[in-house]
Amino acid sequence: MIIQKYTYQFFRDISTLGGVFFYSFILIFLLLIKNFTLFKKLFIALILIYLSSITLRYFFFKERPVKEKYTSLIEKIDSSSFPSLHAARASVLSLFAYYNLQFNLFLFVLILSLIILYSRIYLKKHYFKDILAGILIGILSFYLTNNLLIS
Repeated sequence: MIIQKYTYQFFRDISTLGGVFFYSFILIFLLLIKNFTLFKKLFIALILIYLSSITLRYFFFKERPVKEKYTSLIEKIDSSSFPSLHAARASVLSLFAYYNLQFNLFLFVLILSLIILYSRIYLKKHYFKDILAGILIGILSFYLTNNLLIS
């Protein structure tokens, strides 16, 4: 029982690293070190992730494994399981890490991202298909910002 409690707490805490707060922290750090190109790319990727995810959640609402109550449209969109925003953000960060960091740091980010993805399923926030959709949105957002929108 105690192992289960700490396992849950571990995955809950790791899951926060896929949240918008941590992503925002990275954006602020990039501004502080004056890496404006990477800042712009990650910021636009975040906007693309939210635009696509909110649109999908609006038109294709899907209950989470553990259903959440909602009383407004914004709460309904937030309580939708499909697609996973955590997966999209983690995927974008992993891809940018691959192209911008040393291999050791990229490997660390990748492993952390994989744990974040698993944590969303473990915590019963998403189904596997939601994670896959989030990864695809992250890949598409990365591709658009890294290759098409900003040179």
